[in-house]
Amino acid sequence: MMTYGYSATKNAFYLMDDEKSYQLHGTWHEDIIQVSNKTWAEFSSSPPPGKVRGADEHKQPCWIDAPVATQEQTLMVIKEKRASLMEFAVSEISKLNIVRSVYELTEDESSALNLWEKYFSDLYRMNTGSPKGIIWPIMPKEIQY
Repeated sequence: MMTYGYSATKNAFYLMDDEKSYQLHGTWHEDIIQVSNKTWAEFSSSPPPGKVRGADEHKQPCWIDAPVATQEQTLMVIKEKRASLMEFAVSEISKLNIVRSVYELTEDESSALNLWEKYFSDLYRMNTGSPKGIIWPIMPKEIQY
């Protein structure tokens, strides 16, 4: 049976049987303590909502409150999401425009192009200067072309 260790300073688990290999590669930490398989299973899985893994006063893993993002971090996430959604919309618009340059668009394709262009425009005009009151436009449903 494998045994696991936990480093509070690195907030990471290690295989105790591989200690020599960790030492050889300079990745073994002096604060590693053996933990039960039950502890390893609990704290190596996904955390409960709003929690992250941390260490308690006994250097054991525990769930702690996830740090609250600063307004600057929240705005960065919003802007990255917006950019990603815009990129996806441009891809859909581009595909339909290529089809239009070769063939006449079907009614469904023409409708989809209009919806994707409106969606892109709504994203473009979004106010991303404040995280409060963000209303994301609804992405068009995928249409089988």
